[in-house]
Amino acid sequence: MSHHNALIQMLRMLCRLDKLAVTQRAFAELGMMDGTVVMYTAMIHTGGEPQPRAAIVTNVMYDLLTDFL
Repeated sequence: MSHHNALIQMLRMLCRLDKLAVTQRAFAELGMMDGTVVMYTAMIHTGGEPQPRAAIVTNVMYDLLTDFL
């Protein structure tokens, strides 16, 4: 970032951080933030399979993002 248009750059950054927070919340509600990459890899390596969430999953992210925008 340059020192020119500092206010615009700060507002843009705050907007991006808000969008990241909304996305993180949506992923958490969808169960996509459960565990770690190591835990997932170990589960797959030992023959396990990911468990899909309930049918409402498709609407959760849409609802969160439309509320934000």
